[in-house]
Amino acid sequence: MLKPKLISRIKATRCQHGVTLIELMVAMAVSSVIMLGISNIYLSTKKSYTIHDEFSRIQENGRYSLETLSTNIRNAGFFGCASGQGVGKITNGLNQSNTVTWNFETGVMGFEAVGTDIGNTKVVDPDTAGGAASDWTTAAGMTSKGVPIVATVDPNILPLAVKGSDILILRTTDGLGVRIAQNNSGAQVFVDDTTGGFVANACPQNASSSYNINGISGICEGDILLVSDCSKSRIFQAANIQTVGGGPGACGKAGKACFNLTHPAAGNPGNADVTWKAEDTFGPDSEIMKVVTKTYFVGIPAGGGQPSLYVQENGSATPDQLVEGIENMQILYGVDSNNDGAPDRYYSADDVPDVDGDSDSVFDGVVSVKMSLLARTPENMPGINRTVADYAKLTYNMVSPAAPIVIDPIPVDATSTDRRMRKVYDMTIKIRNKSFNIAN
Repeated sequence: MLKPKLISRIKATRCQHGVTLIELMVAMAVSSVIMLGISNIYLSTKKSYTIHDEFSRIQENGRYSLETLSTNIRNAGFFGCASGQGVGKITNGLNQSNTVTWNFETGVMGFEAVGTDIGNTKVVDPDTAGGAASDWTTAAGMTSKGVPIVATVDPNILPLAVKGSDILILRTTDGLGVRIAQNNSGAQVFVDDTTGGFVANACPQNASSSYNINGISGICEGDILLVSDCSKSRIFQAANIQTVGGGPGACGKAGKACFNLTHPAAGNPGNADVTWKAEDTFGPDSEIMKVVTKTYFVGIPAGGGQPSLYVQENGSATPDQLVEGIENMQILYGVDSNNDGAPDRYYSADDVPDVDGDSDSVFDGVVSVKMSLLARTPENMPGINRTVADYAKLTYNMVSPAAPIVIDPIPVDATSTDRRMRKVYDMTIKIRNKSFNIAN
């Protein structure tokens, strides 16, 4: 039989049904404080991460763009032993050699965006693509072999390009050279294979020609090539790669297979001179190198997206997107007027003077390039609220602190929601290789 005290305790336990209202309120208040603290820590951490991530991306994009452009600017005008003004002569045997894409007389030239000359302020909408050829200008009076150069922006660029941003054109070689095995003759060039043989379907399809996609020693059918023996040089477009009968050693190199690079008139651009003259014979150990015209500009992807730095190679119909978040590019060209190798003054592309007075490519006096890029964070930054007055003040000085080109990238209106951060990246690059002479 249970004792009275034990029965009393059991009854008391059964009557205990929960906590009081005061206890519940205290628990909820403590929990709310803890959750509020955790939420604040989370939001603060997320905001800090977003800010650091956006700044990291803008720095990475700006630095990578500068590195890419500066490397290519330094190499502009490098054509193997044909480099250097006055070192031999070069014959451009391509069709359309008086166009910007297929004229190789200078390593660098460009187009100035209308309204962005030194000392000007230009309002730019970096999120809208598409312009007319008249939105960019370049130096007047450029000729090639006495024929005026058709100095207009490539139509494949116009639908993508952002108006108010300059366009830079660089010409140089691409990849290592290949040696000639024996004297060329007629419409063929004999090439010494250095990589182990002819490879079918080794190259990407050349959309601008009807050639196959076979390759040899890094050269693809349809490539634009320069052959040089250091005393004379010639630019041509390769067509078919054909094997030479007789097997290894058939063209005078023991143990080496040889191949012909034909250069007919057909192609894009094709060759104007199908059969070379006797003086265009190139002997053993002459060098063949791929040459390329690279056009850099700021554009918007066809389907929409971030403004980006683009490059177009040899007039390609599909320029390549390199770096996102680049809103604007401004270029000045340093011209050496007294032939001491140093720039005496910097000019916009449309103001570059003809220093030697022979009405040729004009840009042959350029020895350095001064460049500014305006980069932005890919996303809006947290914690930034801007008024119409704030937007009106957001302009950016580019290229020259003394007489800057001022870019205003944000529309001044009450509907703007732009909360991105921006940074200007500047660099001055010396061109290592001067132009070469074009044979008449």
